[in-house]
Amino acid sequence: MKIKFLGTAAAEGIPALYCQCGVCKQAWEKGGKNIRTRCQTLINDELLIDFGPDTYKHVLEHKVPIDIIHHIIITHKHADHFYHNDLLYRRPGYAAKVDQGPLNVYGTQPTFDKVDEMVKRENMSDYLQAHLIKPFETFKVLDYVITPLPANHDQRAGAVIYLIQKENQTILYAHDTGNFEPETWEYLSKLDVKLDLISLDCTASFKTNWNWGHLSFDCFLQVIDKLKELGLVNEKTTIVANHFSHNGGASYDDMVQEAKKYNVLVSYDGMEVNI
Repeated sequence: MKIKFLGTAAAEGIPALYCQCGVCKQAWEKGGKNIRTRCQTLINDELLIDFGPDTYKHVLEHKVPIDIIHHIIITHKHADHFYHNDLLYRRPGYAAKVDQGPLNVYGTQPTFDKVDEMVKRENMSDYLQAHLIKPFETFKVLDYVITPLPANHDQRAGAVIYLIQKENQTILYAHDTGNFEPETWEYLSKLDVKLDLISLDCTASFKTNWNWGHLSFDCFLQVIDKLKELGLVNEKTTIVANHFSHNGGASYDDMVQEAKKYNVLVSYDGMEVNI
């Protein structure tokens, strides 16, 4: 699988709008990998994870073949991960010669309701379809077998993390989440797989003891250690820290220096990993 990290920031982006903290000032000055847009990931140029407000920028900057992508899985309804208004532009009058077949959006109830309401209001069923998914209920998209699991995040937003399998490869995509919910750990403990890649929330970076809603790097490592104990992660697993906030107090270079001690990759916008 080819995993491309299109955006790697939390809600404000880095540098954050209006902010003059040290991390944001450094991002303005240094640019490059210190600049982070809102979190979004593309698998094999065909399966998109999240549809945030920076999707248009990602399409332009990373040459995302958005016109032929027909499947998007959404982690939760918060606007930095699901900016549903831009789905409207797939409709005739905004787009010409749209590739045949609807764009399929998969999400838990809060996400489903947003898309379904738009489809009905705008008469878009030929161009957009909502699919309701539920935690622990596995579904199939193309050749991917996907299982949503409860995230330790705002449950009013229907937050989930995703176990994604294709053929003999498995990834765990875990944003936004703190330390996993007990029922999620129970499900993972029964799996007989090895994770080829885990992309795990590191929003709070150099803060400490941040376990709820998001993770700080010390708690990130605790989650990885538990996954190792369960036999899901080993020396062959690619471990990626992703989804960063300027409030965590770490620039890209700061995170790389610390993360390399633990063989952890630090994501940046446009980073591509092949497993």
